[in-house]
Amino acid sequence: MVLFKRNIFLLKILPLELLVSIFLFVAFFSIFLAQNHYIFNTYAWDLGLFNQVLWSTLHGEPFYYTLEPFWSQYNNFLATHFAPILIIILPFYALYPKPETLLIIHSAIISLGGVAAYKLSYFLLKNKSQALIFSFLYLLNPLIVGQALSSFHLEDLFMTFMMFTIYFFVKKDYWKYFISLNLTLMTIEYAAIPLIFFGIAMLVMINKWGDFSYNVKFSIPLITIIFSLLYFILVQNIQIALGLIRLNIHQEWRILGANSIFEVPLKVLENPVLALEALSYDSFYKLWYLLMIFMPVLFLPLLKPTYLLPILPWIMISLFSNYPAYYVISSHYPAFIAPFIFLATIYGFRKIAKSIKRAKSKKLLIIAILTITILSLLFDILRIRTIYHFTGADLQHVSNIYDILSLVPNNASVLAQDNIFPHLSSRFEAYTIPSPTWEGFSSISVEMLNNVLDKKPEYIIVDLKADNQHSRAMGELILSTLSRLEFSQYSLIVERDGIYLFRLNHRNF
Repeated sequence: MVLFKRNIFLLKILPLELLVSIFLFVAFFSIFLAQNHYIFNTYAWDLGLFNQVLWSTLHGEPFYYTLEPFWSQYNNFLATHFAPILIIILPFYALYPKPETLLIIHSAIISLGGVAAYKLSYFLLKNKSQALIFSFLYLLNPLIVGQALSSFHLEDLFMTFMMFTIYFFVKKDYWKYFISLNLTLMTIEYAAIPLIFFGIAMLVMINKWGDFSYNVKFSIPLITIIFSLLYFILVQNIQIALGLIRLNIHQEWRILGANSIFEVPLKVLENPVLALEALSYDSFYKLWYLLMIFMPVLFLPLLKPTYLLPILPWIMISLFSNYPAYYVISSHYPAFIAPFIFLATIYGFRKIAKSIKRAKSKKLLIIAILTITILSLLFDILRIRTIYHFTGADLQHVSNIYDILSLVPNNASVLAQDNIFPHLSSRFEAYTIPSPTWEGFSSISVEMLNNVLDKKPEYIIVDLKADNQHSRAMGELILSTLSRLEFSQYSLIVERDGIYLFRLNHRNF
């Protein structure tokens, strides 16, 4: 009876159509990603990483992980990315502490952004039907779908909490706003940057936020800016204290000559020639990136450019970068701009809607946005085909890997290549290495492998038939290293279908 009453209450505040769409969203992406995980098409970065972090926290070693000693001196994830928000999802993860649970949490968190999208749209448009359509537009937007197609990331949390932060600010529900603001800041250290610019945008539009007290209109954005800035500075110092090692391994702004995010604006001003060269690098993909941000929403955000101020830092960082992951929509990085694109879209639509008197014209506009969104979404089919190999997977090979993994005890230390690592990451002593084929990681891969082998993991497993070429390169490096005389203490106990399992101090009969 209590559950029935709760369901009735939920239906009163959210339309049934939205609840059904959220359920379908979570179900689809959870199953989709779980199937990819089953066929070893998920990786240490980042599903295995977060599973190990949460599993370790659950078992008495808060935020411990082994994947990035080149960034975290004491193997503490908070040094690499300060994300205490993970504590909030720990109780849900604890119900079934496996990577599959993280994939469900990932899908659920993103889908909750649809609730914020509905509430914000309804508050601004005063029309339930339009608000419902805009919530669908949010869930179907290529930026959101691209995020959902990735595995669990901190940006999932940022995107959804930022949506609620925006909603509570627009609604002038400031107690909830500051609670949501704090939660957003806790998702990742870089969350402070768009929040600072969000505060600046609100100050610029101080005369457009209703007739309430000028002191309130001024103080809320100002507090947001100051608090976010102080939080960012504090977190930087906490990360250093926790053992952060600042290495620009990816060299994301190599062409520009910048060694960090903070140097990008300075280098752009210092050397316009290099800035132009960096901007023109992969120019087609960068133009396509910008097009896919604005085209699905009919470029409506451009009608309200002030609301786009919070996206400027990430747009600059990505467009002047030579790191492709920063300027594609089918990754988790666009999460830094998605909430603000949606906010500007609603205001852009409202601006046009006010000038359109006939309801039929407004409906046609909404249909046009929905049509363009769906057409834009079709471009993500290539992304789906790229990451989804289940239909063409060699299930016998997959079965062989599981058979061999069953020989590895749950408490044994193990070294595995990155596509196998997530399946073994629920332990303290699970190790992998970066691929030597990743840009900037060639020497680090060798050094890290030698360091891991010095720890003498009890088992080592590689798969030379992995679909991913970078994973195969890891396996080849591990095998070639083990062939050296000093590692003769490892004996091959299973070799089947390109899969190799070694055990420390074990002799074949």
